[in-house]
Amino acid sequence: MGFFSFLFGTTKSSESLPFEGNIKFNRIKSEYEIEIGKELNIWSKPNSSIVNLYAKGSVGGNGIVGSINNKFINNHLENTENLFIENEIIDFDNNYINLKIRMCVDENLTENIQKEYQDEWLKKMLSKYNPKTNWSLRFYSESKLEKSKIIIRVIEKDNLTNYNNYSKELIWLENLEGEKLEVENTAYTEDINKTLRAIYTGHEIEIKFITKDRNYYTLEVGKKNNS
Repeated sequence: MGFFSFLFGTTKSSESLPFEGNIKFNRIKSEYEIEIGKELNIWSKPNSSIVNLYAKGSVGGNGIVGSINNKFINNHLENTENLFIENEIIDFDNNYINLKIRMCVDENLTENIQKEYQDEWLKKMLSKYNPKTNWSLRFYSESKLEKSKIIIRVIEKDNLTNYNNYSKELIWLENLEGEKLEVENTAYTEDINKTLRAIYTGHEIEIKFITKDRNYYTLEVGKKNNS
């Protein structure tokens, strides 16, 4: 099925679990695209009954794509220990997102699935990859980013086991002196993974061009012609 997450609350509350059903969220206009069959991040708003949906790979509140007032889900997200939750987009239009949600309490299940998912991700990251087209990386920066003055860096392959698929620390920018820049990685997880796989395979990547929208910089990247 779709996305799973592991959420640990402060009290034990398993009332009405397991739960499986479709929940219709109010859709919120966003620059992030959503697709049927894909997963979303689910977050509860503390001290309320609000549950928000965020696009995968988004950072902060800018990635919100849906919301609902649902005390049942909010309560379990906030308070249920060893909560296993997964979701999948069933359908959507301009006004709503219909999300299939499954919630249950199973500590062993969450641990086993987490390990299985991590192992699959590591295997994929270390497999050979030959990108045919360019892709985009996005960063938020208060300072101007210039193509000729920045370098894309990624975590060393040997250290990859210390991270997971959604770590924003997997990739960063440096200046030509090797100093890490004060920027926020807001790239999609899929594009971060493309970057890792290309570099780990041995390809040399380069920044093709940069576009800016307010303080968000989109870097069009791809293989160097001779790599």
